[in-house]
Amino acid sequence: MGFEDLRQTVAELRSRGRLLEVAEPVSPAHEVAAVLTEADRRGEGAVYFSHVNGPGVPVVGNVIFGREVLAWAMGVDETDLAGEFARRLSHPIPTRSTEAAPVLERAAPADLSIERILPLLTHCQEDSGPYITTGLVSALSPETGDVARGIHRMGLRGERELGVALVNPPLSQLYARFKAQGRPMPMAVALGVDPLTFASFALRGVPGVDKLAVAGGLHGQPVEVVAAPLTGIPVPARAEFLLEGEVDPQDERPDGPMGEVGGYSLVFPGTPTFRVRRIYHRADPLYHALLPTGREGDLLLAVVSEANIAPRVRSLFPFAQQFFFVPGTCGTSLVVRLAPAPREQIRSLLLQLLTLGVVKKVVAVAEDVDPRDLVHVEWALATRFQPDQDAMILSDLKALPIDPSCPEPFRTAKIALDATGYERVRGRRPATLRPDALERARTLLSGRHTP
Repeated sequence: MGFEDLRQTVAELRSRGRLLEVAEPVSPAHEVAAVLTEADRRGEGAVYFSHVNGPGVPVVGNVIFGREVLAWAMGVDETDLAGEFARRLSHPIPTRSTEAAPVLERAAPADLSIERILPLLTHCQEDSGPYITTGLVSALSPETGDVARGIHRMGLRGERELGVALVNPPLSQLYARFKAQGRPMPMAVALGVDPLTFASFALRGVPGVDKLAVAGGLHGQPVEVVAAPLTGIPVPARAEFLLEGEVDPQDERPDGPMGEVGGYSLVFPGTPTFRVRRIYHRADPLYHALLPTGREGDLLLAVVSEANIAPRVRSLFPFAQQFFFVPGTCGTSLVVRLAPAPREQIRSLLLQLLTLGVVKKVVAVAEDVDPRDLVHVEWALATRFQPDQDAMILSDLKALPIDPSCPEPFRTAKIALDATGYERVRGRRPATLRPDALERARTLLSGRHTP
């Protein structure tokens, strides 16, 4: 079911006509990112670069350019994606070990620098240098044996050194324990996997459940893993690249600036150094690029936020009908459509939403409002909402580390706006057109184009 690895994903996108292929030579410094940005703005889909200056490794970016890519990967209709994604999350499938791992087909010479093996990209003109933005980081907890996994940015610091920003759990917590003990943390980084496996690393971790088992649930079959030769950490067997080494807690340096998904160039005051001891890759590897300021990262955060929030909220508040995370807000701005309910129940639902995940603003609208139509949402706010009575503000709640308005320790205020108007505009009906007249209008206008 779906795509088993990155190259199968590329082949499927090509067959669907959603892969833009760039044959001209391009530079990994700024040019690849510029093409990805323009393609993203034009809705071109994924982009495949066959000639990137440097190591001679092809690059593919904008892979998860829309929700339909995740739907194709799961073999479902896009309209069923949210419900099926949430359902499969609750049914993880344990990984399956293999020794015939494509990612271990080639071992890079130990004296080669990272830049001579990987086509590291410099994205924004303010960036301090090239960054890896698709690093799937894994480390073992010595206390429990569980594998902590996540997606973390990594900036080049030396020939075989990368700065790794371990700012989100579970890896931030695991690293803190190694640092407190003064010990280096063994780590493995996989690059280049299928969309569902990639998305699983962005999900909130459940104690005792491997994120690759969650990926198996999304796929509907086990994900193949192999023990990384140096660290023994189980990693995706069909990845394109594998980096192994240890994180040095005694070598923390300023990290950045780098343009992030929130649209700002961010600097972290101190992140540890990942000393890369071994690099493996497939015989003809493909490098996965994620534009950090593009639509792909924002979409992933929205899908992950919905997966974390929607099932729990619906179990408590059955009148919650639809959730829509506003594009460009990193999953922090939410519109929720509600069936009629008492005012106090709506307020309880809004309070619950503000305390879950990274939602910073939530707007509740009535069932006659399309939450995806932001003009319609603003109409509801303009005609069904009174700020002094229908707004709630909570202080000192968890924030996204990439939100520059709330520096460490990453706390923020949050706001909820009740624009349902169920009690406020009771008896007032919106002006509408007759359905049969609208259907007639569509028939008359079909095939006509404005000159």
